[in-house]
Amino acid sequence: MTKANFNTFETVNHTPLRVFNRVVLMSNLLDDFGKETSAQYAGMFSEEERQQMFVMQTYIKQKGVEEARKAVTRNLSLAEEVGTDE
Repeated sequence: MTKANFNTFETVNHTPLRVFNRVVLMSNLLDDFGKETSAQYAGMFSEEERQQMFVMQTYIKQKGVEEARKAVTRNLSLAEEVGTDE
């Protein structure tokens, strides 16, 4: 895959959900396009953001993707998940 515009989920205000989305996308990139593309995506983020992704990846491995999804979306309304342009 050549240089691509990957979604970084910057508009998602809730940090745990933003990190979860990044980890899921990175995993999908790994499955669909391989290690190089997944690493390219991870390289778009700061060291702190990559650390957050590592922690979330570990949580998903321990609890499973569905349990992680439920945990990061618990008590959120749709309006809280995605920022608005207002």
